[in-house]
Amino acid sequence: MNRDTNLRIGFRYLNTLMKRFDNDMSIALEAYNKGPTLIAAQQDMGEEVLGKYSQAVLGGVRKKS
Repeated sequence: MNRDTNLRIGFRYLNTLMKRFDNDMSIALEAYNKGPTLIAAQQDMGEEVLGKYSQAVLGGVRKKS
């Protein structure tokens, strides 16, 4: 319930996902939302992994920059 702790843990987890998915922010964000196991399985099957979550997050970042 502590905002600072939640942010620190969330960013640490996102950093781990970035390393796992070759520094691809869009895929790391989808893994953050859907789970890394599902994203890896979708990649292995040649399925599209990018969805609305990463678009919404990155779109919000771009608007504020």
